[in-house]
Amino acid sequence: MTIWINHRLGIVGPREVLRVLRNRIGDWCAEVVINGQIQIEVLDYHPSVALMRLLRNEGTDIADEVLNRGAEGEDMRQGPKRAE
Repeated sequence: MTIWINHRLGIVGPREVLRVLRNRIGDWCAEVVINGQIQIEVLDYHPSVALMRLLRNEGTDIADEVLNRGAEGEDMRQGPKRAE
């Protein structure tokens, strides 16, 4: 399986994705290892919850709050929603 990052970088293997995060302005980003160098790339899409779970199972660091918010920033947890 491969992961599409963006038009500049293209695809990488799941084990090359170290972390999925939201940057300060809300862009979805992936911290990846390319040719032994760690770099942060802005994704050109909103990753699905299924993709983030798959990456997490492969060892990618994805914070619970990022995963719980889902691709569109909505609370994806089951059960009653708490006030924030």
